[in-house]
Amino acid sequence: MKENKSLISESPFIYAAADTSLIMRDVLIALLPCVALAVYVYGPGVLLTFAVSVGSCVILEAVYQKLMNKPVRAGDLSAAVTGLIIAMNLPPFASPLLVVLGAFIAIIIVKQLFGGIGRNFVNPALVAIIVLGMSFPQEMKAWVVNDKMTPVIVEAAAGATTGPTALELFKLNAALPSDLQMFIGLKNGTLGQLCSLAVIAGGIYLVARRVISPVLSSIFFLTVAALTLMWGYSPLFQIFAGGTLFFGIFMANDCVTAPVTAKGKLIAGLLYGFLSMFFRAYSLNVDGMGYALLFVNILTPRIDALTMPKPAGGKGRRIL
Repeated sequence: MKENKSLISESPFIYAAADTSLIMRDVLIALLPCVALAVYVYGPGVLLTFAVSVGSCVILEAVYQKLMNKPVRAGDLSAAVTGLIIAMNLPPFASPLLVVLGAFIAIIIVKQLFGGIGRNFVNPALVAIIVLGMSFPQEMKAWVVNDKMTPVIVEAAAGATTGPTALELFKLNAALPSDLQMFIGLKNGTLGQLCSLAVIAGGIYLVARRVISPVLSSIFFLTVAALTLMWGYSPLFQIFAGGTLFFGIFMANDCVTAPVTAKGKLIAGLLYGFLSMFFRAYSLNVDGMGYALLFVNILTPRIDALTMPKPAGGKGRRIL
């Protein structure tokens, strides 16, 4: 009698045409407008920051996996995306040692020591940027200004090579760029904050490619706008200033650390918008996007547990 063998594997069992490498490739493509703007504003020398960050992340992941006798997964492009996201949250000419340290924190400490891709409970790039910001505040705030930027930003620098960001000008009650300049103009800050239009273009591409859902980002931006209106300020300025757009599109929608249900994304968007504006208004941190997202990442498993559909005819299994 012929033995009937069945292969049993763990879920998920639904086949999808897109795999990790294809998703990560789309994220890299979506970030290209920001990379191109950075090169236009600061020159080809800024490519060193991108190269060191991406290269460090890929090499560190490959070396760790080799040493641990695990399959080397550099081809899935997830490490490359982490490296590019880190670079986008750095000042233009960050020290290579600082960049490598950020890559080590993200890839080794946050990602690999927790089990690798899909098992990290917070965004690796987010933790790296927060740690670097707390440890090296001066180096992480070297906001370079040049004559390609909006006139108000250039004037605020008073001839210096570095100057305050639009959010810092807002905190100082100084003259601000118009909403239109904040949208299409060039601003100093991290490499991912130079041009709002470039970030939005990348977000539209990701939504069109169905890499991300627009729910979380839309609720987040609406919450930011509503709270800003309550305080009597321009909601467009707060959306286009600082890291609101970049964090709200590229980092809040991280496949691993964002909620998976539509209700969960709605809750996360509301919570992220409220916490972001709370930190921006009342903390010493001028921007507030990073710390707010860290809180949301930590709460995501609980949000998923509360919003996951229950099995028909049952109360469902209690999680957490």
